[in-house]
Amino acid sequence: MEEPKNAKNRKFCVLQVTAHGRARDLLLFAAHQLESRLAVGQVVRSVEDAYLLYCNYAHAKGFSVKKGNKRYFPRTGELQSKEFECSCEGGKDEKRSSRRLPVYQKPKTRTKCKARLRITREQGGEWKVAKLVIEHNHEMVAADQTHLLRSSRNISHAQKSTLEAMVNAGISVANVVSYMENEAQGPQNLRFTRKDAYDHLDRLRKHTKVENGDASALLQYFINKSNKKPYFYWNVQLDDDNRVMNFFFRDYRCRIDYDYFGDVLSVDTTYRTTKYNLICAPFVGINHHKQNVMFGLAFMSDETESSFEWLFKTFLESMSEEVEATWKTLIDEYNLSGHKWLNGMYKLRHKWATAFTNEKFMRDSTTSRSEGTNSVLKKAGKASISLYTFIQNYEKIQNSWRAKEKVEDTRCRHGKASMILKNNPLLKCVADIYTLTIYMLFEMELINSLNTSFIEPPSDFGFSFIVFKVNLMVQTQDLGGWYLIN
Repeated sequence: MEEPKNAKNRKFCVLQVTAHGRARDLLLFAAHQLESRLAVGQVVRSVEDAYLLYCNYAHAKGFSVKKGNKRYFPRTGELQSKEFECSCEGGKDEKRSSRRLPVYQKPKTRTKCKARLRITREQGGEWKVAKLVIEHNHEMVAADQTHLLRSSRNISHAQKSTLEAMVNAGISVANVVSYMENEAQGPQNLRFTRKDAYDHLDRLRKHTKVENGDASALLQYFINKSNKKPYFYWNVQLDDDNRVMNFFFRDYRCRIDYDYFGDVLSVDTTYRTTKYNLICAPFVGINHHKQNVMFGLAFMSDETESSFEWLFKTFLESMSEEVEATWKTLIDEYNLSGHKWLNGMYKLRHKWATAFTNEKFMRDSTTSRSEGTNSVLKKAGKASISLYTFIQNYEKIQNSWRAKEKVEDTRCRHGKASMILKNNPLLKCVADIYTLTIYMLFEMELINSLNTSFIEPPSDFGFSFIVFKVNLMVQTQDLGGWYLIN
């Protein structure tokens, strides 16, 4: 007899419901067992054990836990009691603006639930369960969703080691988590989410510090460089434990290049070193051949506001920004430190000083240039090498960039641009001033600005006239005729 239509789908649904029911029954059984261990009067070894026990109970029941009130013994200041509450405890409303509209659309989760666990102890005595409220005023989370509860999620030490090792080997976080989910036979058995993995790695990066030996070698390298080359600049920011957090350096050539090409500046912080996971921040510009040029390099241990503030202040200090230096000379020379109007103008300098307002649209994509720089820097630190070795590799790359610039300089010095209009005074003047690369861009822009399509190659007609045949729609009776352009 032929099987009815959709019978397989119905069987699958029945199996799925049965599986969910079995999982729910197992959780309810676990909850019952844990509830007996949390009965009033039961002894717990520590506050941490009580918290983990209540979290496991909450996972089995289908709610999340948060830490609540605590009390201390009045004389010794030791902990006397501690509460753990359902995360739906409380009833805080959304913040509202002056127009009585929600500032942000956040779903309401607080229902003033009274479910909680309280443990207490006598001074010097054992921790015991003093109160357990099991009734909730809201629905429990479904059995197949309890692994998403905040207090149910935890990355074990073994999982952290696996996660960190695979990420350090170059595998993406998403692929690592997918692999671990498969190994655990499903995300519900992993007990942490992809966001938890990212958060753990971010916390790890914030606490990553440069090893003392590596930091010492790096600082000694900077000191030797500055002794041999007096215009070499470097600066280091230390944390409260006198360990290296951020550092920046540039050589004398970077300073000269910034004077010439500093009107375009790109700072990208997407690349991180393999060792220490430091944030690499190259200061990149564009030279007169449209090649990348480096103004300096920095490494940061985090991307906090204070780190960026230190970085940009250090960069400006290393380049002696002209407005600041010139203004100080003016004030000192004419003894104008108390001049009210000048002091006011200085406070508003970002509105009138061009050095502070170079925000012009550029057709070139600075993002693509930053990505290109990052791909080059990866070659300098693709292995778990020391910072000292990374800096040496970086300087080799920088020298190769400068060698390519010399090649272009020589090509421009001993060669002339092939002008499409040989006797045109404008193009001739431009060809004498611009590099070959920039001239070709100018010539292309000039032709495109005419908005013409050449039917025949342009030809000269006297000193200041160009004759060409065009193919475009203009307000004239003679379409496609001969034109004289002055």
